[in-house]
Amino acid sequence: PLPIQTFQTVSLPPRFIGRRAELRGLQRRIDRGGLRQLLISGPGGQGKTALAGKLADLFKRAGVPVFAWAARPENSWDTFQLDLELALSAETAARFSRMAGRLPDEESRAAVLLGMLLQEQGGKLVLLLDNLESCQDAATQQVQDWRLAGWIKAAQSLAAHGLTLLLTSRWKLPGWPEGDHLALGHAVYGDFLQMAQRVLPPAFLRRRDWLARLYTTLHGNGRGLLFFTAAIQG
Repeated sequence: PLPIQTFQTVSLPPRFIGRRAELRGLQRRIDRGGLRQLLISGPGGQGKTALAGKLADLFKRAGVPVFAWAARPENSWDTFQLDLELALSAETAARFSRMAGRLPDEESRAAVLLGMLLQEQGGKLVLLLDNLESCQDAATQQVQDWRLAGWIKAAQSLAAHGLTLLLTSRWKLPGWPEGDHLALGHAVYGDFLQMAQRVLPPAFLRRRDWLARLYTTLHGNGRGLLFFTAAIQG
């Protein structure tokens, strides 16, 4: 099997499969310079992280630096922030250290740090924050982690200055602009077949009636397909 690809702490599948129509539409926005912030939401297993990671990879291939963090217990936010600071030149990092303690809140500190990174990285930068549902209130969908909430606001304030913010979550953030929100529903049957051809045994793939029933039962869910494939081994 191909190794898992990563952007810092965000793990991605070795190949991007499915969601072709959504990717084409987003690529057009990138080409026009119109993708400054995007929240991809939807149920688990529908390809949110894979799609966001593919977009980040397109930016990276174009020479734009990408910094990414997945909101999971094993991933330290302090370590991620330190990685950002270490990406600065020694002189700029020292200047940020002197300023940080005098800034009033996390949003201000994030805005200064990201602004410095933008300046040193040629005016372009991508920030990918994945799996935000683990930091959201289930009832209100508000981000409960005050540091993360501050960073999201700071990144949004820099969207017009060259920063692109990519977010994934099962839920839409309150007040998030509708034009910058992509809600992923069930994958279309063609995309599901593409995924199935990568993982299911040939005998199963020859049964189109089984494939159709599997698609309907799993609601086109890619993660469910992997669980099913593991269950029928042998």
